[in-house]
Amino acid sequence: MRANDSYLSGMRSWLEWATFVGGLAMTGLFGGFLLILTGYTRRVESKVTARTAELAEANQQLQNQLDATRQAEARVEFLAHHDSLTGLPNRAFWLTRSRHAMAQGQHNCGCAGSIAVRES
Repeated sequence: MRANDSYLSGMRSWLEWATFVGGLAMTGLFGGFLLILTGYTRRVESKVTARTAELAEANQQLQNQLDATRQAEARVEFLAHHDSLTGLPNRAFWLTRSRHAMAQGQHNCGCAGSIAVRES
C-alpha cells in the first residue's frame, strides 16, 4: 500500500511546523539556560537594586530641599504681614484686609464703610 501525494503533502506541512515550534522552544530553553549559567540576571538585578537605592536617596534629598523651601516661603509670607518682634499683624496686613473687606462689602450690598486710624 502506497501513500498518496495529498497525504504526504499534509504530513510534510505538519512536520515542518512541529520542527519549527520545537526548534523555537529548544532555542528559548537553551537561551534561558545560558542566562542562568552566566549569572547575567544576578548582575543586572544587583545593578538595578543599587540604582534604585541611589534614586530613592536622591528623591529624599530633593523632598527635603522642597520642604525647606516651602517652610522658608511660608516664613517670608508671614514676616511680610506681621511684626517680627511681636508677631502681630502689621500695617500692610491691615490695609490689605481692610481693602478686601471694603471691596467685599461693595460687591455684596453696594455699601462701603470706612475707618480712620491716626498714628501719633
